[in-house]
Amino acid sequence: MELDRSVKIRISSSQLATWKAAAARERIPLSQMVRAVLLGRAVHRVPELNQEAWTRLAATAANLNQLAHRLNSAHNIGGDMLLAAARDQAASVLDALQKFRADLLGAHLEDAQA
Repeated sequence: MELDRSVKIRISSSQLATWKAAAARERIPLSQMVRAVLLGRAVHRVPELNQEAWTRLAATAANLNQLAHRLNSAHNIGGDMLLAAARDQAASVLDALQKFRADLLGAHLEDAQA
């Protein structure tokens, strides 16, 4: 999910202090904590041990998403059967990457995205 919009809200100093303390405790950015609170979601922090793997995996998943996007828009190259097979393979790899990311978190991404 692309985070491309912002919302300005007013809160009390004590509310801000509570959110900052919770974000510090979880070692996550304040913005992530605020989103979790406002959306009623659990906070999922990547364990430090997995941070490097998570970062590399995120880049790989982004590349795979770009590949899938290009396949979807390349109807004239290679014929429909070739494109369908490539899309299926890309979807399978993306699914495996998402499950691996969930394992790194010790959570299920479906729960985090709900």
